Amino acid sequence: PRYSLLKKKPAVYTIHNLSLQGVRPLRGVASSLESWLPDLPYPHEAIVDPHHSDCVNLMRCGINLADRVHTVSPTYAQEILRPSDWSEGIVGGEGLEQDLQRAEHAGRLTGILNGCEYGHKPRRPKVGGVWELAEQTLDSWITTDQGDARSHYFALKRMVQIKREQDGVRPCLVSIGRLTAQKLYLLVQNYQDRPVMDQLLEQLRNGIFIMLGSGDSYYQQFFSNVMENHKNFVFLNGYSESLSSLLYSFGDLFVMPSIYEPCGISQMLAMRAGVPCLVHQVGGLNDTVIDGQNGFSFGGSSLQEKQFKLLTTLDDSLRLFHEQPEKWKRISQAAASARFTWDGSVQQYLDQLYQASS
Repeated sequence: PRYSLLKKKPAVYTIHNLSLQGVRPLRGVASSLESWLPDLPYPHEAIVDPHHSDCVNLMRCGINLADRVHTVSPTYAQEILRPSDWSEGIVGGEGLEQDLQRAEHAGRLTGILNGCEYGHKPRRPKVGGVWELAEQTLDSWITTDQGDARSHYFALKRMVQIKREQDGVRPCLVSIGRLTAQKLYLLVQNYQDRPVMDQLLEQLRNGIFIMLGSGDSYYQQFFSNVMENHKNFVFLNGYSESLSSLLYSFGDLFVMPSIYEPCGISQMLAMRAGVPCLVHQVGGLNDTVIDGQNGFSFGGSSLQEKQFKLLTTLDDSLRLFHEQPEKWKRISQAAASARFTWDGSVQQYLDQLYQASS
């Protein structure tokens, strides 16, 4: 009775990342559903976790009980209708695809792309300014004992070498983000018995690749080891808002080969700065980057094909950078001109979610 009035209020549930589902026990411990809400009756079959019958799945609650279900890109709304197969590099409904299929069949599932702010056009920073801020950031991380000191010291050493031997050499690849399987799985897996990352850096030749990020310890160690073995790779193991802002504008190509991407903001920030992106054709990346027009994208039906297409697409983009500078300039300009505004997204929210639910 306490909650009966809420039945009259239409509910919209937004999925930002289907892999984070909020699974907790139904009863028996302090963090269980029945401990939180002891007097709440609940529809067991609609909310129980598909893998653990004694647990509630909060993501599943939202999907099955809301009047509208919303994902943060149109492509992601379609991808989650299929089952996941990580062995082939396919991430879909993560066990909830049947619930999502029912929502889609009932017309309750909608994908609307997130927006980006376009207050000003970022300017390309000078090379010296980027290296200076990177060095200051690493020094700060070392003195405050943030992250892996060995990795930081090696990054400083690598930057000194690059400034001495390759200062100003292009192209410069940039990657910024969390170090997780979602973002970097395709780079760390082997293709033809060698990590894709090693082959990517060999293709880059005299160019450089700067990666800024922190996260899973396995990925941090992997990229630290890669830096020690490749002179053209700088791994900045941490996060700095000021440094990331410079790097978004500094690169020639932004690398974002996420194995799945509900929406993504990094590609929008890079494009806003006029930097084309190399992306996997999934989720919001597929909805923002158009291959050969405002960036470069690759796909594939298996893990091996995705890795092959990643490397060949990179090779094609590097060749274009060196051999057709005018075409590269047009692609960069198209990236800078692309607009994914919040005004447009909000109007879709009103039309497809809130007014439709009222």
